[in-house]
Amino acid sequence: MSGAEEYTFDAFEDGSKTRVGEQQLQKLRGFVEEYANKLRDFEEALDESLSEVWDSSTDPVSLFIRPYEHVDITLLAKSDNKIFTKVISVFGTLCDQIRLLKDQADAKFYAPLALFGDHFGMDAPEGEAQLQIGRLLPFMMELSTLVNRAYAIVKNIVSQLASLYHNSNNVYTTSFKNVHLQTVYEHLADLFTVLITFDQIIVGNKTLAESWSRYIRMTKAIKGDAARYGVEEDKLWQTEKLLFSLKGQLLDGLIFQNCIEQEFDFPSLVEVKTNKQFKNEFFINVKTLMQYVMKQVADSTDNQQTKFAGMLGLYTMYMAIFKDPSDKGFFKSVWDSCKRLPCVTLYPNAVWFPGDFVRGALPPMMKLVNNADPVVLRREFLKTLDKELAFKVQQCYLQVSKWTVRMESNLTNRAELWEILNTRSGLFTFGLGLAHNIAGLYKTMVALHLDLQVPMTPGHVRSLCQCAELLKAIEATFHRRSAIIGETITLMMKQVSATIAKGILPIKMRVEAAKSYNDTQLDVLAAVRLA
Repeated sequence: MSGAEEYTFDAFEDGSKTRVGEQQLQKLRGFVEEYANKLRDFEEALDESLSEVWDSSTDPVSLFIRPYEHVDITLLAKSDNKIFTKVISVFGTLCDQIRLLKDQADAKFYAPLALFGDHFGMDAPEGEAQLQIGRLLPFMMELSTLVNRAYAIVKNIVSQLASLYHNSNNVYTTSFKNVHLQTVYEHLADLFTVLITFDQIIVGNKTLAESWSRYIRMTKAIKGDAARYGVEEDKLWQTEKLLFSLKGQLLDGLIFQNCIEQEFDFPSLVEVKTNKQFKNEFFINVKTLMQYVMKQVADSTDNQQTKFAGMLGLYTMYMAIFKDPSDKGFFKSVWDSCKRLPCVTLYPNAVWFPGDFVRGALPPMMKLVNNADPVVLRREFLKTLDKELAFKVQQCYLQVSKWTVRMESNLTNRAELWEILNTRSGLFTFGLGLAHNIAGLYKTMVALHLDLQVPMTPGHVRSLCQCAELLKAIEATFHRRSAIIGETITLMMKQVSATIAKGILPIKMRVEAAKSYNDTQLDVLAAVRLA
């Protein structure tokens, strides 16, 4: 036996290799779990899934998803038909001006008018109110300029429409006899909503009227001893004239009334009051648009409250120009809508009552409804609303819950991108409409109780608090899905445009297939090509 075979040692394992392997395996497992958690956080933040609602006030970056386009209207309305291009360019420009006025009023004028005097109220110390009015004068002059511009646009639109819809106009007989420019009347109603809102905000701010009166009294006192204050009498007289002019134009609640009572006739140039074709066209558009808005108000499918104010202004303008009470049934249907919608919140502290508006603007027509008292109708409506409030809020709660769940869905079960975009756009619009309806219910309840001085029960307060919770839930859902909205909003707009173009395509192909065209068909061809 050799020495190597004689001395053989048994294998010895003290467990060190196993422990080292387990330690390395544990470290690797920890690394994998940590990395998986990070990936899961990324997925929750970026993917279409439920995630935590973050505080919107601490967002370092926000998405501005409003489409911006600044293309000259003459380029958009360009066609081979010169007359058609001219008509579309004129009305397109006027409608665009109304949109700009509406945006300017909302962004610059509503809030300062509503909040004036909020920090000192009616009991302002002598001198403070005058000082505030002195600072407000440039702002009021800008408001006067905006109102004058609105008057000029309304007058221009009426003149253009009256010239177009006239029996002696060849364009009317060949092309526009059966064409209704509803979009123009819709924009006109939007402008009337702005003017009515100005009236409601200014008349509702008692501090503004009181401070303005104090300022006028101060100027009169200075005028009695101008030398003492080192003021020239001519400039003081001009200032006093300006104050009275602004008061008569803006502070007496007649901004809208003065607009519709303008003189629209231009002798030997434009006939308005005696133009039967324009009168019929005006009433057709008013009736069509009003019926649509009244249906929306009745069905509560959308928030059409502010549009209802503009449509009533449009109807009032028709009655002021033509003084035609022949369609009594239409007025009764308008009054029924006023009963279903007794108040409209145009701005947070500006509540407008359609019944009072109709009663003041069309007093002779009130005989058709037995001179009904709008206050009595509001009390009856409030009694019904108090009874049904809890049920309506519960229905809204169920709708919001269902909508929120669908909004959080990633829609991956739908294979086609077109279907996904269509579903998302429907959810977005439904959510906005739901928020408008809940806000309208809340505002109507609060406004009527404040106006009629009727106390609320604890149940009413709980229901209103639930409305506020639902609105915040909708807001949080939209905020949580802001990334998806920003990613797909452009695609949604393209999809809507493509759907509209697809609907027009058969008409376009049929018109283009014609071998010969008359004047009317040429206008139709220009319209479908422009679309």
